[in-house]
Amino acid sequence: MATNVRSDRALKIQNARILTGVYFGLLAVVFTLLLDATIYLLGLNQILPLFEGTLLAMLVATVFGMLFGEKIVHAKSPFKRHVFIWGWLMTLLALPVYDIGFLLFYVMQHSDFIVSMSLMTLLQLYGVIFLQSFVLVGFWLAIMAGFAAIYLRARLVYYIIDSADD
Repeated sequence: MATNVRSDRALKIQNARILTGVYFGLLAVVFTLLLDATIYLLGLNQILPLFEGTLLAMLVATVFGMLFGEKIVHAKSPFKRHVFIWGWLMTLLALPVYDIGFLLFYVMQHSDFIVSMSLMTLLQLYGVIFLQSFVLVGFWLAIMAGFAAIYLRARLVYYIIDSADD
């Protein structure tokens, strides 16, 4: 890998946002499917159907991957700590957005139950969803996203650049 800033080929990638968005979108699909399989094997009921949950996770991860793509891919050496922090922060900022989408899908699926709820009750439900998602998956998912961002910047970017030359 290149350590000199002038010779670092990753800094010259023009579509870093697209690359990072696709990368984290695909990772979101894989992790959502693994999480749903784990929930199914534990015998727990799924609150959100598999398709909606996977679609929502992919959409949110792709958007936030595109928002943070420049910071992750174009980080200058030494980049591991900075890239980890950007990946970690990206996930922590994406989690409330995912929870809003989760609540919207839940409201659409249980419209007969939600009709009698007030706005305050919906906000309380969002608070419960947010706290549960942060406690159950948010902390370790943010750490994994930080390491995934390091892998993207340290290895995958150079593999893509080298494969484009062939």
